[in-house]
Amino acid sequence: MGTIGTKSRMDATIIGDTVNTASRLEGLTRKYDKKIILSQSVVDRIENPKKFSLDEIDTIVLKGKVQSTRIFSLNSSFDKDV
Repeated sequence: MGTIGTKSRMDATIIGDTVNTASRLEGLTRKYDKKIILSQSVVDRIENPKKFSLDEIDTIVLKGKVQSTRIFSLNSSFDKDV
């Protein structure tokens, strides 16, 4: 995270692998018609996964990545309440 630009125009920005992955997943929400898409690494970090109903929707290779990742969405009945 940092600022870039010149004295007359500064912008705050965040760059890095995590931000790129989040952007790619957000872009997939339109393709899969989902409000929220979670990667496997996010699902693995959920403290109480039984609290959520997740649907596995695909296994993909994100742009700029070599390894595939499983992607999930909130169950459609839960998704309507979000």
